[in-house]
Amino acid sequence: MKTFKGFSLALLLLAVQSQALSQKPNATDGTILMGRHYSFILKKPNEWVMDGETAKSQGLQSVLYKTGSSWKAAVVVMYVRVVYKDETQPTLEKVISDDVSDFLKQSRDSKVSNSKALSTRDK
Repeated sequence: MKTFKGFSLALLLLAVQSQALSQKPNATDGTILMGRHYSFILKKPNEWVMDGETAKSQGLQSVLYKTGSSWKAAVVVMYVRVVYKDETQPTLEKVISDDVSDFLKQSRDSKVSNSKALSTRDK
């Protein structure tokens, strides 16, 4: 009987958690990304794939690539990596610079180019 109650509680918690993760706050479609000290909603661009499984093996929150391609084969990719700003990275520019350096160390054949900033829902 104890096992059944524990199992029921675990099942209830899973059901509640999955409902919370599938909600659409403010009618905005997207994926909720959560971790230690952060949570946000990310909406993928049209004709892109948001791949959380591949991201895990890379130490990332999510990777994105064009539909019909893959993280390994895509010519253009985007990724989500939460980096905490601290005393070693005192500015946003330093956080980004260090992240780009880390990316290029892991993928020596890749190139990184600047583009205009993406706007958030609150501008």
